[in-house]
Amino acid sequence: MHQIVGNILRTLLYSNPPRTVANAAALIDQALGIAMHAMRTNIHTTLKAAPGALVFGWDMFLDVPLIADWQAIQLHRRTKVNERLRKANTGRRSYL
Repeated sequence: MHQIVGNILRTLLYSNPPRTVANAAALIDQALGIAMHAMRTNIHTTLKAAPGALVFGWDMFLDVPLIADWQAIQLHRRTKVNERLRKANTGRRSYL
């Protein structure tokens, strides 16, 4: 999240630097709104769906309902976590 907000702020500051404190506050509000939209509509790699679509049960771009298979999502997420743990543990040494 912090990286997304930082990238958006850099882009907005570069394209239109604020001249007053009010402009700077408006720029921050705009950047946070853009960041929230980006995070809610971006497809999550582990969940294989947009978080906003899962929460609201509706696609974030198209006017179609989203029917989430929560058991499949949980299984996929658990598999990803186990793969990452297995990969992290291959580099560890046993001192027993």
